[in-house]
Amino acid sequence: MESYDYKTTHRLESKYFSRTGELGFLNTLLMILNFFKKTSNVEIYKFYRDILEKAKGVSRQAFEQSRAKISYTAFKELFELTSETALEVEDAKMYKGYRLLSWDGTTLLLPGSEELKEEFGASTSKEGLIYARASMTIDILEKFIVSADIAGYAIGERRMAVRHLSDLDRLGLTKCIIMADRGYWSPELIAEICESGRKFLFRIQKNTSKTVRVSDSSSGIFKVKHNRKTYRLRFFKFVLPSGDVEFLATNLAFDEVSDKELAELYFMRWGIESKYNELKSFLQIENFTGKTSLIVKQDFFATLYLSNIIAFAKFQADDIIEAQRVGKHNKLTYQLNINVAAGIFKDRFIKILLQDSSFLQSFMLNSLVSDISRFVSPIRPNRKSFRNPNHRKPHLAISRKSAF
Repeated sequence: MESYDYKTTHRLESKYFSRTGELGFLNTLLMILNFFKKTSNVEIYKFYRDILEKAKGVSRQAFEQSRAKISYTAFKELFELTSETALEVEDAKMYKGYRLLSWDGTTLLLPGSEELKEEFGASTSKEGLIYARASMTIDILEKFIVSADIAGYAIGERRMAVRHLSDLDRLGLTKCIIMADRGYWSPELIAEICESGRKFLFRIQKNTSKTVRVSDSSSGIFKVKHNRKTYRLRFFKFVLPSGDVEFLATNLAFDEVSDKELAELYFMRWGIESKYNELKSFLQIENFTGKTSLIVKQDFFATLYLSNIIAFAKFQADDIIEAQRVGKHNKLTYQLNINVAAGIFKDRFIKILLQDSSFLQSFMLNSLVSDISRFVSPIRPNRKSFRNPNHRKPHLAISRKSAF
């Protein structure tokens, strides 16, 4: 963030930030990353006093004018750097050698403005309200965001999934299993996944294939055709505790994952719901600080960046929590309370970024992780539910523990 190339790449005009001012490019970035959920003179004063340790700050108008000179791509690059880093760790959690990914989307309520209505669409699920559609690829086992995008409300899930595939190509991530709900099924998308060499596990409608609809067997083979090419896929049906019958489709071979394992594997997808809950409830991703498209996208990618940074801290904190409970014979397993962690991170992480000494940064990071590890929550076993459809970049290999 301090580099000249980064500044010149992401400022909206070459004349911006050419002089060193009281606010400047870096301070503006840090103020946006400081979990600002309301732009007020009080918040700005507290940032200057508590974070920058300066007696005098700037006005709200000056801050808003400064952030209007920075492209949202500045924060998108930071976010993408975290996902690239996380994908390079040596001891990442895998499922039979595969990265376990999940696609899912959500809607984000936007502030009311003509600019946002024009950018994201006026036709939404509730008249008079403006929504954006957000879609993400989540690493279910490592619990970080691999890729994400925000688009107009009218953009469908499958179109955004194609963008996610492009991101996986950019990241060089091929050996993975992509899981998704029924809304993502289409012959075109399935063909693209298969041609890319990736695996998938989708929940499908029972009438997606004639073979699925008429078969009395719990598993079998059905065919999907696209562009004169035929893809042979597996299906598996199983009964939920509620009595409802669900159908899964996959290109995983029988000798890779058994029928029983397919259902257990898909149930792991509920982890994406906890990630969206974290983003909406704890990090307040919908609490946008302005009514322009630029600010909405700045806030969106800044929140994703911070979410992944907190995920990195959680890796290390969970190791500390596990070590502390050895021999205590607890009935439940415990993990970091992400809500408390997000609150503690608010100011301390920005202070760490401002340190010139790498030794001091390391010390402060370890202290931060140690402090948040004292706040735990139990992991409830057998949390299996379907979502209601209505409602780390280093040059050297690093380990998951050292990535943060």
